[in-house]
Amino acid sequence: MPRPNRLRSLQSEANLARRIAFEREQRAWTYEGTAKRMTDAGCAIQASAIYKIEKGEPPRRISVDELVAFSKVFELDIEDLLVPVEIKLSKAATELFERWTAAKAEVWVAADRAKQAESALRDHYIKHPVAEEGVRLAMRAWVDDAIGGLASPDVQDLMDENAAEHMTSTLLAQLRGGPEWDAAMARAQAEVDAEEAG
Repeated sequence: MPRPNRLRSLQSEANLARRIAFEREQRAWTYEGTAKRMTDAGCAIQASAIYKIEKGEPPRRISVDELVAFSKVFELDIEDLLVPVEIKLSKAATELFERWTAAKAEVWVAADRAKQAESALRDHYIKHPVAEEGVRLAMRAWVDDAIGGLASPDVQDLMDENAAEHMTSTLLAQLRGGPEWDAAMARAQAEVDAEEAG
């Protein structure tokens, strides 16, 4: 006796319909625009049919020709188009998280290199005080470039000659460390405390 056919699950087609809606909305395509793209890809379809695929009750079934055309117009492999939206978004989130962690690792490596370079510069600066003027000039040029290249025009207007020289002196004090830097930090903290109190 032949077995009865199992009821066909519509879950995969429901997932596909939701994925089609997602991909269309991601591109900000109208139903009419999507229908035209499908027709241009060799699969004539009405905008109302796409609406019924996405929102019909019951949803309109999707033919194989339509599946192929959707994959063409969305520029996705059929296998990718069959992946449910939640998995697609989860995969994208995982990839973005991996990019974020890789970027953070690069920042940590760069920060460690900067710390080592600062330490080497400090040691050289302390051992060879005669280099102070050269370091100060290089530091001032760096400050000027930072103000000119990184700061907004509003900040550039505020950063006059005295401010740039003050920033250079502060950076040199930081490089030297010791009592001079501690005093500069104490002054800065006092200014912050005064602003918060006032």
